[in-house]
Amino acid sequence: MPTLQRFEKIEQELQEAKENWSESNRRNCWMLILITLAVVGAYTLGFHRSDQQIIRAKQFVLVDVNGKTRATMVMCNDGPGLIMKDANGKNRFMMTVDDSEPKMFMFDENGKPTWSAP
Repeated sequence: MPTLQRFEKIEQELQEAKENWSESNRRNCWMLILITLAVVGAYTLGFHRSDQQIIRAKQFVLVDVNGKTRATMVMCNDGPGLIMKDANGKNRFMMTVDDSEPKMFMFDENGKPTWSAP
């Protein structure tokens, strides 16, 4: 195959990969938004009482039966965040929303990032 045809084929494959990546990022952002809405909705419904009490806080911490922190919902200067930890206290999932866009991260058992969106 001549060099020019190889370059054209590579350029076409790169364009297809770029389109697939862009679609994947869009899908991940929508997934993040839906998860956030589900968490906020479940939280709101779980604490809704007939006397219309409102719970306000800058941070919520969930602990397991041994008192170890397993999840934290926190309000930072940039926006809200959700952090989930494994039984060893390592961050395994993080979701944040700042002024520009929502972000999600997953980590392995050593705390190294294995996936992120966007």
